[in-house]
Amino acid sequence: MGKKQKITVHTIVRQRIKRRLYTKMTRTMNTFMRMDSTRVRMEEMAAAMERTDRFPVFIRL
Repeated sequence: MGKKQKITVHTIVRQRIKRRLYTKMTRTMNTFMRMDSTRVRMEEMAAAMERTDRFPVFIRL
């Protein structure tokens, strides 16, 4: 009984750590993707500015 409980607690802790690592990884990946796609997004924003009159909203990156 006690041994089983210990194992479950360990797995829960491990899952929690894994989740934290995963969120960290996804955050860094998102930043890298953003850095990579900045040029593309700027082009998209230029196209959107041509389409709309409210371009001060798009300028703020």
